[in-house]
Amino acid sequence: MGEHVSLRPGQTGEKWDARPYSPGDDLRYVNWKLSARRQKLWLYSNRENPSHFIYAGFDASASIRSVEGKEQAGQIIHASLVYLFKNQRDKVEDRESGDFLPFALSLKPGRRFRHAFWTGDLYIEREAFRSVCKSLTQKKIILHFIHLEKKSEHKLPVTNTWRDSETGLLVRRMNVSAEEIYEKGIRDRRAILASYGHQYLPVDADKPVEVFLHRITGVSR
Repeated sequence: MGEHVSLRPGQTGEKWDARPYSPGDDLRYVNWKLSARRQKLWLYSNRENPSHFIYAGFDASASIRSVEGKEQAGQIIHASLVYLFKNQRDKVEDRESGDFLPFALSLKPGRRFRHAFWTGDLYIEREAFRSVCKSLTQKKIILHFIHLEKKSEHKLPVTNTWRDSETGLLVRRMNVSAEEIYEKGIRDRRAILASYGHQYLPVDADKPVEVFLHRITGVSR
């Protein structure tokens, strides 16, 4: 029934059937690795007594607090997921960190695949982000990056400024909008996440957080 997938990537031998999530299904049966690849929830259909080890982190940096509504949205999503996982009898290590990189670098590998849910901003230097994603994959930790964003943050134009060599005067020229630069950066980081088997989950903080929570669980309002 459904698509056959290995319990762990590259593992031969025992396999489990998988099927798409339906409203009301037990989230302890989520196959997070397959869900990350498909960008929607898939479940093991014949796995007994499933449990996961989950790291849950929340961005407590100044960039979150500086934009109205982002911190509150992130706190609600983070708390909701922690409650959900604990209610499903998963082992959850709940953390708050000022920045993603220290959180990710502190995570410890286990004998089984582990999962890390981070809720926050994506203002992270590209190569540092790539290095951390690669490290998490090597540790057998699957990252689910819940990205909080407000479209109104990125509407201001960006200018290039330089000094004219002949006149000595400062010259400014209008460049592409901040929104274009921002969107390119997000595309780059989404590609990095996907290349290492991790998951990108965007949240529009201009909308009620219930919209996101309903979307990732497949439940309609």
